[in-house]
Amino acid sequence: MATKTWNGRDGVFAVDANWVQQAAPAAGDTATISAGTVTAAGMLPAFLTVALNAPSGTSPTLVLSSATLPASDQVAITAATTGTALQVRGTVNNGGSIAASGGPGLVSFRIGDAGQSTAAVLINSGSILVNANLQVVAGSAMGDRLENNGLILVRSPGKTPQLAYASTAITGNGTVWLGQYVTFEAAAAVSAGQTFVFEPGAGATTLRIDAGAQFGGTVAGFGMGDAIQLVSNRWDTAAYRPTDAYGGVLTLSLGGVAVQTLAFKGTYNIASFGLRESVAFGSSRASTAITLSDRLFDPGYYLRQNPDIAAAAIDPYQHFMNYGWREGRDPSLLFSVSKYMAAYPDISRAALNPLPHYELYGQGEGRTAFPVGGTAAPDFLIDTAYYAQQLGASMVPAGVAGQQQASWSYDATGWRQGLNPDALFDTNYYLARYPDIKAAGINPLKHYEQYGWREQRDPSLLFSTSKYLAANRDLQGAGVQPLLHYSQYGQYEGRLAFLTGPSAAADPLVDPAFYDKQLGATLIPTGPAAQQQAAASYDATGWRQRLNPNAFFNTNYYLSRYPDIAAAQINPVRHYEQYGWREGRDPSAQFSVAKYLAAYPDIRRANIEPLAHFLAYGQSEGRAAFAV
Repeated sequence: MATKTWNGRDGVFAVDANWVQQAAPAAGDTATISAGTVTAAGMLPAFLTVALNAPSGTSPTLVLSSATLPASDQVAITAATTGTALQVRGTVNNGGSIAASGGPGLVSFRIGDAGQSTAAVLINSGSILVNANLQVVAGSAMGDRLENNGLILVRSPGKTPQLAYASTAITGNGTVWLGQYVTFEAAAAVSAGQTFVFEPGAGATTLRIDAGAQFGGTVAGFGMGDAIQLVSNRWDTAAYRPTDAYGGVLTLSLGGVAVQTLAFKGTYNIASFGLRESVAFGSSRASTAITLSDRLFDPGYYLRQNPDIAAAAIDPYQHFMNYGWREGRDPSLLFSVSKYMAAYPDISRAALNPLPHYELYGQGEGRTAFPVGGTAAPDFLIDTAYYAQQLGASMVPAGVAGQQQASWSYDATGWRQGLNPDALFDTNYYLARYPDIKAAGINPLKHYEQYGWREQRDPSLLFSTSKYLAANRDLQGAGVQPLLHYSQYGQYEGRLAFLTGPSAAADPLVDPAFYDKQLGATLIPTGPAAQQQAAASYDATGWRQRLNPNAFFNTNYYLSRYPDIAAAQINPVRHYEQYGWREGRDPSAQFSVAKYLAAYPDIRRANIEPLAHFLAYGQSEGRAAFAV
């Protein structure tokens, strides 16, 4: 075993005279190349290490011409300057390891040559390990490609953003692993057999898909702080369809025609994704940035607070994840970088990005996300748990600190996003019913607390200010805000929350206890008013939110199975009760109208609606609910 050094001239790897030692490297040797273009062909010796060590000012190139690297071989590339290259001609099989690391230079993998019509293919069944800036470029032949059936792993040395650019097609059935701070730009087709893995839990990883690049790969490990950027793909609707228990497909369409599909491994739904117009890296091309929904990042706020970023047309999310947090820039009014780092010196010492740390780990550890500026006074009309549930995560802690933080969040952005501070205060209802408040751009909760209740305005369909005061004479003239009284005392004293407008009739298909559980809070009282209030809630908003009135009526099922009802925007329970059951429509997969009526002719002869009968009498009589 020996270290052989290239003499610096262009030449053939296997020719003895081309090496300083006057002997070509053999099995077990290390071949060091610092300059020149070196061509290796055929089967390379076993246990061989080829080291391209490029000092400043040199650009060595290793040409693999119809060559094979056995599993024991390694090509190690270190680039101090841009230009160090691996050139592929013909069909090259890598069963070993190709590693590019170390220096700040750009490493090039050139597959094929300009002006050549014969395709060049790099078949990777081993590993390609990249710890440097990399470009993979194709020649001029139609079939030039990288066939990856093994592992391509791209990492960033340290915490510096790293770019990997591929203008050659990637085919095969392999894995591309992307580490933190890595941007991988796909400028050519990627086959369905490739799985792009975002390093789980790391964040700040980006997959950029250029215009015209047909990306058929599957994305795995996509998490908070990661991004997928689609360049020049215009769309107007987005949908996510689970394909099995382990993943699904996100489809972006324009005018009903799919323009981009992305397969994901993991548990997601359409609400998981944040989709926003952005600007492609280094240009003014339109693009779409896909992230996981991040309630603590406000792109509008970030650009307003940082006009230099807006003027440079840089994607705000990517700037914050890569640079902004280091510069002390805040992602939104709801999250102060400096306060988080000051409160948790272990995060500061480890130089971790505080936003993904909080979202991935901190909130689960009971750490606090501090708002920018002063601390908001707690608002006791805000139900912390109910409000946090709408954010899709436990963003706010429990106790007074939680109410403080929820108050700040609702005041800063929550009411503009249509979030509700409490189950009995409907932000959108208040602004729609009182257009003077909407026109003035006033926080509806603050208005109700200071003026609205005195003006007999109602906070939602589910709570009538005037009826509550009329029914509870001890509160009249006491200056007590009725909704706050009910929330803190009245409901526990057995007082009723009266519906706005005329009282709704009780609906036998609405099970108050079952319905209430889906609201995530005890909104519906017990006793005779319960069914009335649950029915009113379902009629007003529940069916649009796809809540179910009972265990045997599935709102989604009914609207999906009967698209004419969905298109007409008809309350599905009302349709079923008046027409649906007579037309043989089933309320869920668990209850067949036709089978129930066939099994029980007494119900059929009496012309009784079958589901209401089953819920009120049938199940207690031992009658069966037949699946569709």
